[in-house]
Amino acid sequence: MTLARLILLALGALATSTTRAADALVFDGIDAQGARVLMRVEVGAEPERIGAGIEGRRPRLRPGDGAIAYHSIATDFEPARLMLVGDMRRGALPREISLDRWVQEREVAWSPDGRRIAFHSQHHEAAGDIFVAEVGAGGLLGVINLTAPSGGHMMIEPDVTPDWSPNGQQIVLTSYRGGGAALWIFDADGRHPRQLTQGGGFGDYFPAWSPDGQLVAFQRNAPTRNRIGLVAAGGGEPMFLDLPGNAYQPAFSPDGQRLAVAITFPDGERDLAIITLDGQVLHRINHPGDDQNPQWVTPAAAQNCLRDRACLRLNGDGQRPPMPALSGRGR
Repeated sequence: MTLARLILLALGALATSTTRAADALVFDGIDAQGARVLMRVEVGAEPERIGAGIEGRRPRLRPGDGAIAYHSIATDFEPARLMLVGDMRRGALPREISLDRWVQEREVAWSPDGRRIAFHSQHHEAAGDIFVAEVGAGGLLGVINLTAPSGGHMMIEPDVTPDWSPNGQQIVLTSYRGGGAALWIFDADGRHPRQLTQGGGFGDYFPAWSPDGQLVAFQRNAPTRNRIGLVAAGGGEPMFLDLPGNAYQPAFSPDGQRLAVAITFPDGERDLAIITLDGQVLHRINHPGDDQNPQWVTPAAAQNCLRDRACLRLNGDGQRPPMPALSGRGR
């Protein structure tokens, strides 16, 4: 099926849908104290901090249970590290799950079954590779280097920004192995790499797979503008969206009919926005500061959290919110 046909089908489904549960996103943004923290927003409401203020970037919800993986903010003294925080209703605190805490590790992506993560690490080389590992109670298990250099040759550019296919069998990422920053697809065990987009005087980053596995959205960095592109997962020419400013870090909605993106609007503010697959801005989420790295809260995560946001925040005084009352008919 052609790229244009896939997009038309998504737009048709969006036009005929009549009901939808409240949309919610997690992201990283700037709080009132000027710190970059993990945040949550229900579309149409005010963004709020997750917890009492967890400093970090690129929060990613584990499918089904509301636990959040993210990476810490690098400083002059410490590299970015992989972190995990569980259900804060039960007093969970962030814990480190890094493979190698002495090098940069970032950009976590969960497998669809919630058992494994893909992430960028400089564990084997300075440029960095994409690793895959199972998340256990004591740390990472069964670690493999998905993009290890072949023939013992070290890469001079990194492999970055992974995302899993909906069936968990493949991973799309940015690699320079073809001569420029282009999208590549690997089997989840590292075999059968194939190039999805072509490198050139630009770079393709932050790929996001559609829920049906048919499309990949991505960010193209060019000398004059950063744009959001869509390409068929099987290959072909990409299509680019005409948005009101530089755009970044797309994420598909759970129904596959919309994208959440970050846009630098003409007023100079970088806000999150909900857009259609042909580039129409449906909602702008106004929030002071530089908002980045959106991810949707899926219905499964919302249901497991009992109330949509209960396990994704603490009250403003740092206390756990009250548990919701349960009806006599059970949970």
